[in-house]
Amino acid sequence: MRLKKDAKNEFAFDAWNVLEIYRELVCCALAGKLISYNELASKIGLEFYNSKMKLETYNHEITNHRKQFGLLLKPISNYTDDQYKILLTALVVRQEDNIPGEGFFDMVAEMGFSVGNRKQKAAQVFARKAQRKVFKHYSTKAILI
Repeated sequence: MRLKKDAKNEFAFDAWNVLEIYRELVCCALAGKLISYNELASKIGLEFYNSKMKLETYNHEITNHRKQFGLLLKPISNYTDDQYKILLTALVVRQEDNIPGEGFFDMVAEMGFSVGNRKQKAAQVFARKAQRKVFKHYSTKAILI
């Protein structure tokens, strides 16, 4: 699966791209597994790292793609919170610690949750609870995707 790009070769923020990510996250939830940002990004055609890039290009590209990625994850969080009272995007984690990135915590704070900085124990507890709640929600579902 690959995300659609616009005329500037940037990832288009459209319903199709959000649905592709949503579908992948539902598959993870049904399987009871977390997915790293890099793994999800590669499955949908975003590249966070390219060893052939010059450092300046790499830093610009990675920042741009991460911002775009966050914009694609936000409506999924809003939808799953509104509809099911779960945060499906809590399954997208940093590889090294299985905790979502800082953008996740910024986003949920904007949504009204009091979580703090991702390095704080309370934020990590919040993330783990959100992940367990997602797995519990989907453990009772038999969904054809």
